Amino acid sequence: MRILISAIVLSLVFAGPIHAADPKTESAAEIKQITALEEAWVTAAQKSKADAIGEMLADDFTMTTPSGHLSPKDEFVSQFRDGIVVIETAKLEDMDVRVYGNAAVATGMLTIKGHAQDQDLSGSYRFTDTFVKRDGKWLKVAAQFTGIR
Repeated sequence: MRILISAIVLSLVFAGPIHAADPKTESAAEIKQITALEEAWVTAAQKSKADAIGEMLADDFTMTTPSGHLSPKDEFVSQFRDGIVVIETAKLEDMDVRVYGNAAVATGMLTIKGHAQDQDLSGSYRFTDTFVKRDGKWLKVAAQFTGIR
């Protein structure tokens, strides 16, 4: 009997509110927002719009580059502002977005033509981007790119 009562209590605790909003509807809207942010990031990167890129990133954002370098927000944004990173073309593919309440993860492939000073960045990369929703706005808090060989 004690086990049955414990099971009932646990199921009620983990079931959440009875009158919650439809998670499928909320997730669909959130997925569209994250997808739009990823597309906006690609557009801003191609146009070297550093301010637009910066607005999409949380202050504690960190980029992990294919070489393993950790780049904080200011460093990352300044590379576009200062013309160090130039993205001529970029194409998103195979994107998948998963939403977990006020957090989301986007994965996919990004194919670019571009350079960082004299280093050719052209190629295809798998990426994982992590977002959090702060004050009603989705912000990218982490990004990681891995080159596809």
